[in-house]
Amino acid sequence: MFLKPNPNKTVEGNPLQVFDPERRSFMPADGAAVPANEYWIRRLRDGDCVEYDPKDVAAVPDDLSDEEKLEAAIAGICDRFEAANFVLADTPEGQDQKIGLIDQNDNLIEVGTLAELTAIADKRDADKAAAKKSEKKNPPAKKKGK
Repeated sequence: MFLKPNPNKTVEGNPLQVFDPERRSFMPADGAAVPANEYWIRRLRDGDCVEYDPKDVAAVPDDLSDEEKLEAAIAGICDRFEAANFVLADTPEGQDQKIGLIDQNDNLIEVGTLAELTAIADKRDADKAAAKKSEKKNPPAKKKGK
């Protein structure tokens, strides 16, 4: 299974770090493939980690130019937001490029740097997973018939 630290959890204002006992180091912030054993299932159940689909993460080959890497990363974030298009904002030299994501009706969905948009998408995914988990724990009450 593929897990990453829950982007909604912090420790003293810092992102949560999750220890990987097999690698004997902290899990990368963007996640990793881990075995579906008791340790990782407990991390998932406790909300320290969230599952993700590796197909949702844009794999960017190292042999691309910086511009091609940026285009591939933007394509990946557009997929996560289900954006139909994007625009690059005029950004002062030395600052990270701002990206505007646009839906099918030419409405602006979200604006931010690639890192900001990734964090927003991660939080949204974690919120959806938490809501789904809550629904499983607390199903709607069934009405008793007369």
